[in-house]
Amino acid sequence: QNLLVCALDLKQWNKASNYALKLQQCVRNGGDQNVSTAVNVAKGLVDLARGNYKSAAGWFLQTNVVLATGLHEMISSSDVALYGCLCALATYERKDIHKKLVKNSEFFQVGQDSKLGVHKMVTAFYSGEHSAGFSCIRELEFRCRADIYIAPHWDKI
Repeated sequence: QNLLVCALDLKQWNKASNYALKLQQCVRNGGDQNVSTAVNVAKGLVDLARGNYKSAAGWFLQTNVVLATGLHEMISSSDVALYGCLCALATYERKDIHKKLVKNSEFFQVGQDSKLGVHKMVTAFYSGEHSAGFSCIRELEFRCRADIYIAPHWDKI
């Protein structure tokens, strides 16, 4: 897991992907929840870096709210919620947003607790209140443009 965290820190996406695959095999063979969380975050970051936003959203939305040891120093639960929501809103159909975001109580709780307004943004877009949703996005723009993972993708998302 430490190698995975190092590869992510160095933005060595191919290595991070390989380490995540190896760790995923360990999880299938009875690994602990922290490893599973690390794999989900890593795969989400790798897919985000590669521009695979729909896949990244899926990995972020599967992430356990309590981040694995070592990961909390580089990414917070609020970051995972933000990345997952932005990628999902950019790529998912409305029914998928409902199923994978709104009905995902654990993930949605992080968005609600977040100071970033993620819950408000998702709720606004899902409810068809697009002006309120875009207002939330405008409020996030400065923060996202300064974020090392989402900034390169902000204009595309």
